[in-house]
Amino acid sequence: MGAAFMSVSPQGGTVGVSPATPLSFRFGGPMAPGMEQYFDLHVGGLEGPMVPMSCGWSAERTTLTCNPA
Repeated sequence: MGAAFMSVSPQGGTVGVSPATPLSFRFGGPMAPGMEQYFDLHVGGLEGPMVPMSCGWSAERTTLTCNPA
């Protein structure tokens, strides 16, 4: 079984966040290499255009931090 999703920052529904704010996703165990390819950021919802971003894992591979372009 895979690692459980634990949290995201900023939290969903937060308003007034700068578009340049990094996004952090925390998991309950190490994630496999390449899993970052499944993270997308859309404007307004899934039907909206994707925002380019770069992502990287923490040393223990439990936190993914993404920086919108």
